[in-house]
Amino acid sequence: MGLALDLSKYAARRAARAHPRMGAVVADVTEALPLATGCAALVLSVFAPRHASEIHRVLGEGASLLVASPGARHLQELIEPLGLLKVEPEKQTRLRSQLEPLFVPEQETALELALRLSRSEVLSLASMGPSARHVEEAALRGRIEALEEPCLVTASLTVSVFRRRA
Repeated sequence: MGLALDLSKYAARRAARAHPRMGAVVADVTEALPLATGCAALVLSVFAPRHASEIHRVLGEGASLLVASPGARHLQELIEPLGLLKVEPEKQTRLRSQLEPLFVPEQETALELALRLSRSEVLSLASMGPSARHVEEAALRGRIEALEEPCLVTASLTVSVFRRRA
């Protein structure tokens, strides 16, 4: 069984429908997690904030944390034309230093995918990330209309596996 935690009720609803054995809870993952101590064999954090001590608490002995975070070239073709935020160069170093007191880093894999996106898909992507709070929606929509369609965009991410320290 899986359980998704997300601050967005829409994301939680979508996650709950993703699989018959999946549930979802609307929760702020930067606060105390509404889960029992030691109840999880795996925690997956995808482009989300992490509360390291709470994740450590809910993971069982020897369990793993899998983190997907944006890579240096993530959405690079959209950064300048849309005024999006760049991925900070030291993001992976900061992630490791945040987690290493409670977790042992085991593996790190960089992935890149070439995406062909419609303008509406570009709007969805730009609206769900941190850039959404830095660019006015009307300005963003205007900039997206100037893009060629389909938009060729790089999805760049790093998948990191950490093992829970005892």
